[in-house]
Amino acid sequence: MKKKPQMSIRAYRAALSELLESTSLTIASEVCFKLWDDYISNGIYLNPEYVKADIACAEGHLTNPPEVLPEEGIEINPGSRCFAFYLCDDQQRGCLMQTELRLSNRLTTSELRQHKKNVLSLIRLFGRYNPYFGRRGVHA
Repeated sequence: MKKKPQMSIRAYRAALSELLESTSLTIASEVCFKLWDDYISNGIYLNPEYVKADIACAEGHLTNPPEVLPEEGIEINPGSRCFAFYLCDDQQRGCLMQTELRLSNRLTTSELRQHKKNVLSLIRLFGRYNPYFGRRGVHA
C-alpha cells in the first residue's frame, strides 16, 4: 500500500490559509464547512490540491482535471503543539466535542488528543471565514 504524503500542521494550515485567502469570503466559508464536515472532523486531512480544485469549481473555472490525481488524504506529522483548549469559545468547544465523539472509538487517547490539537489550530483558522467555527480571527 502506498504511503500517504506527509505535511506538518503548520505547513498544512499555511496552505489552507493561502487557498482561502485567494477566493471570496462566501466560497471560503463554504469550503471551510465542507472540509470540516466531510473530512477533518472525521480524522481526514484533505490534500490541499483537492481544496484548490474545490475552490476552482466553486468559482466556475475548473475545466480539465489532471490525468493523475494525488492521494486524497495526507498525514499530519509532527502534530500541533496547540494547548490552549481553555481559550476556546463555546462554538469551538462544540467542534472539538464533535470530532471527539466521531473518533473516540477509532483512535487511541494520545492520537485523539493530538488530533484535537491539530483540529483546534484549523478551527481557529476557519473562524476567520465562517461563524460556525467561533470567534473571527481569535488566536488565529
